[in-house]
Amino acid sequence: MARIFVHAGLPKTATTTLQQQLFPHLPGVTYLGPKGREEEQDDLVAAARTVIAAVRFQARTLLSQGPPAELLRARDRLLAVAGPVLLSDEGLTAATWRLRHDAIPLMPVVLRRLFGDAAAAILVFREPLDQLASLLLQKMANGPVWRPTAAGNVLLGPAGLADLHLQGLAKGDLRSVLTAASRWDRIAAAYRDALGPRRVHLLAYERLFDGSGGHGRAFPAVLGTARVAMALERRNASTEDRRRAIAERFYGPAADERRIRAFVDAWGRAAEILGRDPALCAFLDAHCRDVHREALAATEALLAVVPA
Repeated sequence: MARIFVHAGLPKTATTTLQQQLFPHLPGVTYLGPKGREEEQDDLVAAARTVIAAVRFQARTLLSQGPPAELLRARDRLLAVAGPVLLSDEGLTAATWRLRHDAIPLMPVVLRRLFGDAAAAILVFREPLDQLASLLLQKMANGPVWRPTAAGNVLLGPAGLADLHLQGLAKGDLRSVLTAASRWDRIAAAYRDALGPRRVHLLAYERLFDGSGGHGRAFPAVLGTARVAMALERRNASTEDRRRAIAERFYGPAADERRIRAFVDAWGRAAEILGRDPALCAFLDAHCRDVHREALAATEALLAVVPA
């Protein structure tokens, strides 16, 4: 029976919201991920950090040389906890460009080697165009990309930025969000191959956050604990105010309002604009849509047996 649950958070699927507002309050669950237990000297926190760091950054070495004594002690400390243990980390889907995308299959293999049948994974997937639009806007907020025009430089819109990432994919550039973070088929298959299909739980973002309290029913159902009724306060980087703040920050306080408005409007329709790109849609059809449909069906089935 699974007792060590790993929430491998994909980007832009409310991972931070879950870590801050839901996971620490699940009854009967020992949550040891970010924004959870704050006791710096807590041996459980230290054990969880040791395990996650090893899985993320030392997978190849661990598989070839075996786990060191320190890692085995950390594993044993987590296995000694009564009841389900929940870990959460975005790096377990190779969501950052710092991780080689070929590490995705290795990470769940290490989890299996460490915890055996006690390990299970939870993966949340979102409608692909919506997820990609939100992820690209975050990339723009973190580091603007400009396009030169006769009237001066302008911030790149959704179509232009997506094209840059498609070019990066074709070159194998690990900085492209399409190289690793959007290979959902590969991520899901890697966890299933390593842990077994029944120990990998796919959930759909849309059903978790549709206002019906799905988040407080689905996660407890997977973890085998009592449901919770609590509202989540979410900060959506795609709101008009946030988009305007991004444009004003990079254009400056004296910017032409037309440029500000063009950026806000374009990124407000980002999913629609991206959906017109045949190459991008072909990529999402090949690697994301089937996984998302499966997550939707699995979440619907799960919620159907949990009273609202």
